[in-house]
Amino acid sequence: MDWNSWSRYYMAITGELGIDPAMDLVSSLRLSDIIGERGCLRLSDHRLSGLRGGDVYVIGNGPGLAELLHSVGEGKVFVADSAIGTFHSIMGCPDFIVTDLDGDTDGIMECARKGSIVFVHAHGDNVEKVERLAPFLFPGAVGTTQNRPVGFVHNFYGFTDGDRAAFIAAAFGARRITLVGFDFEHPVHKGNPERKKAKLKWARALLSALAQERGGELIEGDFIDI
Repeated sequence: MDWNSWSRYYMAITGELGIDPAMDLVSSLRLSDIIGERGCLRLSDHRLSGLRGGDVYVIGNGPGLAELLHSVGEGKVFVADSAIGTFHSIMGCPDFIVTDLDGDTDGIMECARKGSIVFVHAHGDNVEKVERLAPFLFPGAVGTTQNRPVGFVHNFYGFTDGDRAAFIAAAFGARRITLVGFDFEHPVHKGNPERKKAKLKWARALLSALAQERGGELIEGDFIDI
C-alpha cells in the first residue's frame, strides 16, 4: 500500500460512511499536539524493529474468540481494542494494542502500564477521547491517523482497528501475519450493526489487498494467514 492507493480507499470509505476528512485531520492534529507535549515511542524502538522477520497474530473480536485463543502459537500479538476484554481475561496483556479508544479503555490503560505498546488512532469521532485519554498513554505509545500524517502522527494504512493492526505488522516487516477471530459477516458490536457491517466490508477489502501485496490471498476462516 502506498499513499496514492490508500487515498483512493480513503475517499471511497469517507464518502460511503459520511466521514468528514477535515474532522479526521482535526483529531490528528490534537493527538500530535499531545504527543509533542508528552513524547512518544520511537519507531526504531527494539520492540517494534523486533517484529521484522517474525510471526505475528492479530486478534479480532469475532464470534467464538475465547475458544480460538487457546490455539494461538508463538509470536508477537496485536489485539484490536474491541477484543481486548476477552483477550485480557484469558491470555493477559498482549504485546501490542491498536485502538481508537472506543473499546475497554480501562483494560487498555492497565495493559499499557504493564508494558503493552498502544497504537492510538485519531479520527473525527474521537476527538474528546483523544484529549481525555491519550495523555495517559504517552510517551509509551504511537499515534496513528487515517488522514494525511502530520507532526508526530503516522499513517500505516488500514481503517478498522483490526485491519490497521495487520498493516502495522506488515509495515514493520512481519514475516507471517495470522488473523484470529476475524468474521466479516457477523459483527460483535454494541453499535449500529449495519454501519459495522459496512466497516467490515472495507476491512475485508483492505486485508485482501494487503494479502495480495504479500503474494497471497485472503482465504477466510478462524485463522487467516496473509
